[in-house]
Amino acid sequence: MSEVILKVKDLRKRYGDNEAVKGVSFEVKKGEIFGILGPNGAGKTTTLEMIETLRDIDGGSATIDGVDVAKHPYQIRGMIGVQPQTPGGAAPAFTELSCGVDGTIWLAGGHQVNGIWQLQATADGFALNERVTQALAHRAVVSLRQDRRGWLWAGTDDGVFVWNGVRSRYLDEDAGLVWNDCNQAALYEDDDGSIWIGTSRGASHVERPEVLFDVPRLRARIESVRRDAQTLRLTNGASLPFNASFTSATAFSTR
Repeated sequence: MSEVILKVKDLRKRYGDNEAVKGVSFEVKKGEIFGILGPNGAGKTTTLEMIETLRDIDGGSATIDGVDVAKHPYQIRGMIGVQPQTPGGAAPAFTELSCGVDGTIWLAGGHQVNGIWQLQATADGFALNERVTQALAHRAVVSLRQDRRGWLWAGTDDGVFVWNGVRSRYLDEDAGLVWNDCNQAALYEDDDGSIWIGTSRGASHVERPEVLFDVPRLRARIESVRRDAQTLRLTNGASLPFNASFTSATAFSTR
């Protein structure tokens, strides 16, 4: 019987009220090629990052060649060749940076980092403040951009998060994206202010970002009203005598 090299038992990870990994258990034998499949947001990346010591384990256990991942993280990193930018307990290590038109620095991504952070100059140097966390708690930010409106766009492994400083919007396949997996680090603002979003299945184009938060109301206008072959003139107070057997037609247009 082949030797078990990786053993995961009841592994769990929680972000606030969201349980991103719910009691995952599996074993991988030495020399075996093992893959983890699942839909976007299922917790695949989070599971691997816990095994690699890049995220804390909230419940359960994982061992590699008999070494406990949570108890001996530095030994595990040496065994699997993973070298994170900062060890556990140190300051966040960011991988995504965006400079706004007003000079504000926005940071996101990286191991053990949740949400979007703002770097501001102070009299004593710089202050790092967490700005957006809840909506991105279980998503990995892989690209970040502030557009000319001052809005933040964050591409994740499970859709795109948009924040206008007051309200937020989450874009996915249901909202019109080609695909939820936006891990191509591709967010581009065109000359006309529209936004291009790269996904693992192609690009999506948000032609009018301004309507994401303020959807224009359609105005209905009655073009014509006919009763049988008789046309009702569109004047105030116009009417026809009631007849239960008549057929009618009305034409509308929107502006």
